[in-house]
Amino acid sequence: FRLNVDQDKSKEYRSKLIGKTKRKLIGISWKSASKNKNMGNRFISLEQFIKGIYLPNICFVSLQYGEVDKEIDSIKKEYGIEINQIKEIDNFNDIDKLSSLIFACDEIVSFANITVNLAGAIGTKCYTLLDTNSTWRFGVNNNYCYWFESLKLFRRIKHKTWDKCLYEIRKELHT
Repeated sequence: FRLNVDQDKSKEYRSKLIGKTKRKLIGISWKSASKNKNMGNRFISLEQFIKGIYLPNICFVSLQYGEVDKEIDSIKKEYGIEINQIKEIDNFNDIDKLSSLIFACDEIVSFANITVNLAGAIGTKCYTLLDTNSTWRFGVNNNYCYWFESLKLFRRIKHKTWDKCLYEIRKELHT
């Protein structure tokens, strides 16, 4: 069973973002708005996130909801790294268009939020960052998700930085 998406929209978004180039289109989401204290620290700065996974052959697109324009502009100004946005999509309120955008991507890198659930439901490969005390649905020590076979889980070691997880994801993106 997979969630259906508007494939014409997905093709339109993909064409808009990478045209006919052979670059990988990677969707990113680096934080969650959840207030669940049991979930731990489920976000990092966009700067740390993008520096950890950056490769020059990648076209990044933001799947992040909320006000992120300043963060994205700062990354372009400071590092020359372009993170595209499709302004016509409200990543918080328009699940249909967000799903089509996720489907347009080759791979997704995200903390556990709605992006991960949609990617899993659609079948898009998604590298998921989990804190040490993630929810039960991701299991305890496994690197796979019981419900969504397209997810690969990367767990932060207790009280450590996210650097090792980001490094491992960058290796995955490089292949």
